[in-house]
Amino acid sequence: MVSAAPMLHWLADFATAEHRRALEARGFAAAWLPAAHRGVERIVACGEPGAPRAALELAQELKLAHGGISPRGGNAKDKSVARRFGLGVSEHPGFADCDQTNIADAEGSLWFTPAEDAGDTRRQFFMETAVRLGRPWLVVVPGGGVLQAVDAIVRFQGDHALRSLHVAGSSDQETGRFVRAVLRLALSC
Repeated sequence: MVSAAPMLHWLADFATAEHRRALEARGFAAAWLPAAHRGVERIVACGEPGAPRAALELAQELKLAHGGISPRGGNAKDKSVARRFGLGVSEHPGFADCDQTNIADAEGSLWFTPAEDAGDTRRQFFMETAVRLGRPWLVVVPGGGVLQAVDAIVRFQGDHALRSLHVAGSSDQETGRFVRAVLRLALSC
C-alpha cells in the first residue's frame, strides 16, 4: 500500500516552491526519504538518457548509494555524466559490457520500456544476461499506469529482498519521467 507522505512528496515535485513550502509547513517534509525506506539502498545504472539517468538522478536526490558502468563512447551527450554519478567507463564501446557488469553488480534488475517489443535486442540481451547471472529481473511497461508499476516493483523487491537494483531501459524522456515517478513511490513503500 502506498502511504500518503510519499504521494504528497511525489506531487510536490510538480508544485511550485510556494506549494512545497506550504506542504512542509503542514508537516509534509521530505524527511522520510533517506531514513524510512531501507529496502533498496543502492541504484546501479549506466547513466544514459531516459530510464538509467532518471534512476541515478533520483538516487542522488534520495541520498541513496549509486553507481555503475557507462559505455565508452555512449550516447550521452553530456560527457560529465560519469563524473556526476561516479560511474566507471567500460573499456569497450556499446552496451553489452556495461549492461553485463551493471546486472552483475546489482541483486536484481528493472527494464523500463514504453511498449512490449519482442524485437528489442538490447532488452533481450538484458533478460538473457540476468538469467545467466542468476539475477531476478522485471520488465516494466507504463501501460498499466504508475500505481500498477509501483505495485509490481514493490512486490519484486520484496519477493527477492533486494538491497541493490539495476535500472535500464528506454532512452526517451517520457520513460525517464515515468521512471522517476514510479521509483520515487516504490522506494518509499
